[in-house]
Amino acid sequence: MKPIKVTLKKPIEAHGETIKELTLNEPTLGGLEGVQLDINMEGRVKLDLGDIAKIVASMADIPPSSAAKISVFDLAVIMPAVMDFLQEFLPTGAK
Repeated sequence: MKPIKVTLKKPIEAHGETIKELTLNEPTLGGLEGVQLDINMEGRVKLDLGDIAKIVASMADIPPSSAAKISVFDLAVIMPAVMDFLQEFLPTGAK
C-alpha cells in the first residue's frame, strides 16, 4: 500500500520539530512486536490504546512519546488508515 498522509488538527513535537502532518507507512514486523491484536468473530480488530501508540509511532517514524501526545480527535482520523493497513494482512474477513 502507498503511504497515507494525515494532517493533524493539533500538531505534536517529534525529533525536536513541530509536526503538523504524519505520513503513515505500512507497518513492519518490528513495529508490531509486542502488540496484542485480538480479532473477534465478526472480524473486528481490538487494540489497546498503548498498542495503538506503538503502531502509529512505528508507521509514522516518530518516537512513542510523541505518538502518545496525539489528540483523540486526530486519532479518529488516523485510526481508519491504521486499520486499512492492518486489514491487508490480518485474517479478519474484512476488505
